[in-house]
Amino acid sequence: MTQEMQRFLKTKYHLEIGSQSAERLKHECAQVLKEQKESSKKEYLVVIRGRDVMTGLPKSIKLKAEEFKPLFTQYVDIILEQLAILTEELGPELIEELIHKGFLVFGGMAVMEMLSQRIEDSYGTLVHRPQYPDLLYHQ
Repeated sequence: MTQEMQRFLKTKYHLEIGSQSAERLKHECAQVLKEQKESSKKEYLVVIRGRDVMTGLPKSIKLKAEEFKPLFTQYVDIILEQLAILTEELGPELIEELIHKGFLVFGGMAVMEMLSQRIEDSYGTLVHRPQYPDLLYHQ
């Protein structure tokens, strides 16, 4: 996801950012989109700093967080497709437990409220998300 954000900014705005900046931007956009959903009248902007690929000089731009929504939607769709494949392979006992206990989402994309909402809508079950989902990972 962060690589797609980097590619998007480089292609459309000639702005190069590092992976850590892209990760911060993902978190900021997730928060902004959540706030925007709660307050539909406001239009939120995110400030992005990086290097202008044409001049090599530092560059700062302001963008609507909405511009990243198609990227987030694309990745959420991919996750849901993979989840559907996985649940088709589970036995009835595990499916029953999954519906009863819900899903636990973690990792970088779990910061997107959109992911939890789409899983809840698709499966009709709870989605649990830790306070800092991107700090958890499976080994």
